[in-house]
Amino acid sequence: MQETYRILGRWIASHHRVVLALWAVVLVAAAVAARQAPARLEAGSRPLEGTASARVAEILGRDFQNPFAQSLVVAFRSSTASYRDPEFGPAVAALADHLARLPGVVRVIVPDDSFGHRFRGADGRTFAILVGLGGTSLAEAEPLVEPVRAAVQASWSGPSAAGWEWHVTGQAAMIHDVNLFNAADSTRAELRALPLTLLVLLFVFGSAVSAVLPLTLGVESTLLAMSIVPGLATVMPLNMLYQNIVSLLGLALGIDYSLFIVSQFREQLPAHGGDRIAVFGFDLR
Repeated sequence: MQETYRILGRWIASHHRVVLALWAVVLVAAAVAARQAPARLEAGSRPLEGTASARVAEILGRDFQNPFAQSLVVAFRSSTASYRDPEFGPAVAALADHLARLPGVVRVIVPDDSFGHRFRGADGRTFAILVGLGGTSLAEAEPLVEPVRAAVQASWSGPSAAGWEWHVTGQAAMIHDVNLFNAADSTRAELRALPLTLLVLLFVFGSAVSAVLPLTLGVESTLLAMSIVPGLATVMPLNMLYQNIVSLLGLALGIDYSLFIVSQFREQLPAHGGDRIAVFGFDLR
């Protein structure tokens, strides 16, 4: 096995341009796949399989065709206007009609007097529209969050919308927003950590090339780990903390092991007369 590693090391060193080209292709493909990863991660709010609540939700959506097995709520609030104002009713009806025509929306409920104060505040300042979504799982409902928000943004405008603040909420919206926040938070953390890590590596090695290499390998290992998420998510649920753990371990282990390789390479290079290929045939243990 050790001889196999030496042969592989010599071949890589002798054909480094080919290896770098192939590695670049792999990284481009990984970057494309990794962009889809945050949308495939879950916030851990799915029903527990085998529980009574999970079976009830499945039966309601499957056998009774319950349009609200998965739903969103468009919540309105105002400090100056009221849903009793004459222009409010037609504006809400137009919005509901727009929402009902969205792909994936199966029913829209706009509360009227028969609902009493359900979905409506007694003071006239709060109001909610219930949007029933197709599908019985959060994975099917979550992609509909942004289209519903875009529809409200486009339809709820003009004088009738003045003074009203609105939000699209619900379980699917919460999962969607938490995933986006987690992805953005991980990115911010990495952008803060990478410059500091580079400074430390520059201090340790005293060389820009030697310092950048471990950092690059750490980032690449994180990227590759994120690229497998779309495939894994088709066979098993993946929690949104996957991204945080991958960033932590990818950078830590990637930098740690590449530090070992770089330091050993630099130590062995003079002993082999500057022959890089000969260095890769040396036992680095």
